[in-house]
Amino acid sequence: MKKKRIAIGFFSVLLIFLGTLAVITSMIFHKYEAPGVKESDALFEKIKDVQFKGGTIEITDDDINSQIKALLTEGIKKDNFEIKDIFTEISENQLSVYAGVKYDKYVFYPNVSGEVSYENEKLIFKPSKIRIGSLPLSKSKVLSEAGKYVKEGINITDEKIEIARGLLPLKIKSVKIEDEKIKLEVEKLKLTDIIFETITAEENKESTNKADSKTNQKSQGTTKTEGKAADNSEAASLLKIRGQLNKVMGSLSTSKQKNIVSRIQSTLGKVASNPDYQYKRDAQAVQSMYSSLSNDERRELKTALIKNVDITTVMKLVNIFGM
Repeated sequence: MKKKRIAIGFFSVLLIFLGTLAVITSMIFHKYEAPGVKESDALFEKIKDVQFKGGTIEITDDDINSQIKALLTEGIKKDNFEIKDIFTEISENQLSVYAGVKYDKYVFYPNVSGEVSYENEKLIFKPSKIRIGSLPLSKSKVLSEAGKYVKEGINITDEKIEIARGLLPLKIKSVKIEDEKIKLEVEKLKLTDIIFETITAEENKESTNKADSKTNQKSQGTTKTEGKAADNSEAASLLKIRGQLNKVMGSLSTSKQKNIVSRIQSTLGKVASNPDYQYKRDAQAVQSMYSSLSNDERRELKTALIKNVDITTVMKLVNIFGM
């Protein structure tokens, strides 16, 4: 009788363990269906239109998901991991992001939901839930681990993710989620006659102005030195972008597209060599070439730019060269 009670107790514990394991496993591998959207650059066009005009734009799930689909045509692969798809859902006052991840033959869906805001020139995402499938994870532990791998300009604390203004393609005034849309109020950016002004160049100008106000004796020499540093920094920035455009070439399928990128590279090189170079004819030529592309060719070109060049630079390029 005693042995029978022990056996019953053992099998009861085993059943509870297996049942718990089954529940946890089903939660981990809970599947979320990606929305059925077509590839589109509607989000890119919305950002481009408002960047140098200012105003308010409304971003929907379809805008984000169709743009992601255009960018993730082949997924992202590294070792045994593959990100098959990424998609979002905007509901009430929250943004949710899902990723379909494949490891060997297993597919699971890590996801995060949270509030979006803009404060102190930072875009802020404050997660309320972080899960694998439907299994909740510790927010603080996940964010703490993620903080080890972020790039400069992104700060992750135990409760939120902050993205610095310099990494954003828009000068944002406010962000809110309303009516299942992300609504951005955007300030107008000034498109100067200089193609690119680097942070270093701006800092050098400020340093020069301060030096001029403090002493007239050293102002002339300081101006020349700082001006030269600014020119060198500007040239280095332009040449770096020209180099990034080499990667874009490999993602293009037609000679028309490649000729456009080649003309942009040539123009950047000329401005790097001579800051006073009048590039407007080049910009007009690129605009004319771009107008002859089909819609599919245009989308492929812009997608290749976004994949290989930082988004802020891409937005400047498309505005300057009329794409």
